[in-house]
Amino acid sequence: MDQVPQHIDRMRAEQVAALFQHVALGVTGAAAASVILAGGLIQIGVLELLPGALWVIYIATCATAHLVLRHQYYRARPKEQEWRKWAACFTAVSFAEGVGWGWSAIAFAGDRFATEMLILVVAVNIAGAAIPTFGSYLPAFFAFFFPTTIPCVLWGITSVHSFPEGPTMLLLMLLYIIAVGGLGLIHNRSFRELVDLRIKTSVLAEDLRTRKKSPNAPIWQNRPF
Repeated sequence: MDQVPQHIDRMRAEQVAALFQHVALGVTGAAAASVILAGGLIQIGVLELLPGALWVIYIATCATAHLVLRHQYYRARPKEQEWRKWAACFTAVSFAEGVGWGWSAIAFAGDRFATEMLILVVAVNIAGAAIPTFGSYLPAFFAFFFPTTIPCVLWGITSVHSFPEGPTMLLLMLLYIIAVGGLGLIHNRSFRELVDLRIKTSVLAEDLRTRKKSPNAPIWQNRPF
């Protein structure tokens, strides 16, 4: 009867392993995007140097934390049942990074619609990129996705009467959260189904090897999943 928790641990361990496998390129790209965005806003006079530099440092620190955590994970080579602490640490860093991106949509907002759209476009694209990067483990995905996108909606609510385009942008942001959040769920479900199939195939292959070594073993052993 201990096969069920063992199967769950193996599933979660695979999900967490996928996080660390995909995180490097995603967070490095996001950190580079923060440098370009802050530099552009400083150049056009929308953002002052000090707050822009502090924000870039914050995003870069979160990205570095992810990379350090990834290094520690591969160095530790954790057992399947040890997935929880690694998942918790990864999710915490994801939340901190999401807060940083979401904060930019409000803190850097000004009275220029085009500038605010530039900030929002970068933020929502970073949020959408979280699907392949964090989508294998839903807590990590939503810990990044919602803190990044909800402030964009809050900006849309407060600016709905400030710009003629405000109501349209608010509706599009709401649609974006629903659609991309749904895609994150679909990606996660597909990933879990693939891993589940791989695990069951591995178990069946192990059963076949066992029966070859022990011809008198039962033809089939029920293994609950």
